[in-house]
Amino acid sequence: MVEQKVYPLGEGSVYYKTIGENHAETPPRQHERNDVTNLQLTIPLSLSASPTLDTYTRFSPLDEIMPPIYYGVILAFESQSTDTNSDYVFSILRTGLSKVAERYPILTSEFARDASNHLVLEQSTSLNEIPLVLKDLTEPGSEPIRAYQELKKSGMTGVGANILAPIVAGIETTSKLMSAQVTFIPGGMFLSMSFTHLLFDSHSGASIIRLWATLCRELQQNVTVARIREKGVKPGDNPVIALAKRLRGNYEELKGRPELWEVLGLDWRKSGSTPPEASFTMPLFIPAAASSPLSPDSSQLISTIFSFSRSALASLKIIATAPTSISSNVEDFQISTHDALVAFLWRHILRARLDPHDKVPYDRESMLAVAVNGRKELSISECHIGNVIFESPSSHPIRDVLSGEASLAQLAQTIRLNLNKNKKLFPEALVCASSIPSQALSSLRYLIDDFVSQDILTTSWVALPYYSMEWGPAFSDNGGYIDFFRWPEGQFPGSNCILPRKMNGDVEVVLNMKEEQMRRLIADKKFLEMASLVA
Repeated sequence: MVEQKVYPLGEGSVYYKTIGENHAETPPRQHERNDVTNLQLTIPLSLSASPTLDTYTRFSPLDEIMPPIYYGVILAFESQSTDTNSDYVFSILRTGLSKVAERYPILTSEFARDASNHLVLEQSTSLNEIPLVLKDLTEPGSEPIRAYQELKKSGMTGVGANILAPIVAGIETTSKLMSAQVTFIPGGMFLSMSFTHLLFDSHSGASIIRLWATLCRELQQNVTVARIREKGVKPGDNPVIALAKRLRGNYEELKGRPELWEVLGLDWRKSGSTPPEASFTMPLFIPAAASSPLSPDSSQLISTIFSFSRSALASLKIIATAPTSISSNVEDFQISTHDALVAFLWRHILRARLDPHDKVPYDRESMLAVAVNGRKELSISECHIGNVIFESPSSHPIRDVLSGEASLAQLAQTIRLNLNKNKKLFPEALVCASSIPSQALSSLRYLIDDFVSQDILTTSWVALPYYSMEWGPAFSDNGGYIDFFRWPEGQFPGSNCILPRKMNGDVEVVLNMKEEQMRRLIADKKFLEMASLVA
């Protein structure tokens, strides 16, 4: 039996010691030379890798419409010295995280809904900390786990959230904003973070982790330099809230425009049919997510990781930029590698999902929803902590997508055309979101609620710099960089995620399908011409 004990370790962090079945309870081990708890640390003004994060005491309208779920990230480090170096590494992590909390104390808060159903931050009733769990599986009596090298050979799979994650991804089970865990295993370690999606989109989470990495690296260098000038954090400073107030828009007119709801990722449809604009009303609302799951039972799905090499991505982009009726009618039409990859995934995921032996609804539309970071379009800082995520939907008849009537170039160019168009809607969509009645905020219907049929949701972390974050030499044998970025197994069942780009230019994707659908995808020779199976 494994249990966790809590040891306060100074402001801003707390230590949860995992004790194996045969272990006596012990306080944290101390290293006289290596413990950095009391090391004075400040952040250099010139350090470009150290962002000044923008945190605020109020949730924005784009936070309010997010589903009440947690997501996690797992960073894998290979190190042959974990048996002898774990105390020092944990001390670095603990102190670095306490500095993050010191600099941004609202990260130690908890969230709740007030009497008017709006999200609010509350001071934590427990210790003023960002929780940090230590799980050392190198010690005798620890629960069994494969060695790092063995996991590495298998593509770093089977690293379940029940072992590695501080909070299992999915419907909220706590009111903490974020938590972290470090797990030491023979030959390496995993660093896992869990974030509530009510405050953190993927860019927000990456900003926090990048700051933590910078602090950990600086701690190992034992530097003391000038502090960054403190920025006041005041109620109402949130630029998303301020922008929504400045923008002009009539909600009675905006709420009748389905395209704005789509860009917000919310469903404006009624019983599967499109209502006339004149009769359009507020979206239908479903029960809270806890009683009406947002996605299918993860036990019914298979998560598989595929890799696209740098050369395969280049080939896809060449194919996707072929002249079509779309590109010939639009001036300066630019297709990105991401557009090409998402178009390729759209076609082959749909082929795998629809059983050719069943009666396929060829005349129905297949919708592809692409998550988009809206910070640039709204002039919001990339270091803003909060949700600034929109969705850009595209549709094509299933027959065209499956049969090739629509070429890969046409699919990619449709995605780009809609993305360029939808980005212009972000300001009006923000005004629309800010006007949603408070009683409806906790029970919104989302644009895609069937994750295993003809509609496909994609999210991309490809531009997030996880592989270039340097944590310092104590963390890994390759200078402090990660080997792998992974999601907790079973996270966001039914969704499809493009993972951060590796240093060599390769990109991995996580696809979730039913078992028979995954078998069809793996047997798709056209798909495997570009993608290789990782695990």
